[in-house]
Amino acid sequence: MKVTVADSDLVYAGHLSRVRIDQVRFPDGTESAREVVEHLDAAAVVPLHEDGTVTLLRQYRHPVAGEVLVSPLGPPPAASWPRKSGWARSG
Repeated sequence: MKVTVADSDLVYAGHLSRVRIDQVRFPDGTESAREVVEHLDAAAVVPLHEDGTVTLLRQYRHPVAGEVLVSPLGPPPAASWPRKSGWARSG
């Protein structure tokens, strides 16, 4: 998928991150605003199923101008919190 950046506006620049709003144009001619956060450090939790497989989704991500594999977002069923998830209580 070829997506082009029509305009980009830097709205914040700090020591650890930058935030910009890009106006992107898709191959069909439609345009959309994308909020992009650039940061130095990140972490992700990828659930490992009992059979050794993982679940990933293929989604377009504007900052890399292409499709990437991502972990599904959202909380697990309430019954599995926090024992079987990557969630950790602070404090």
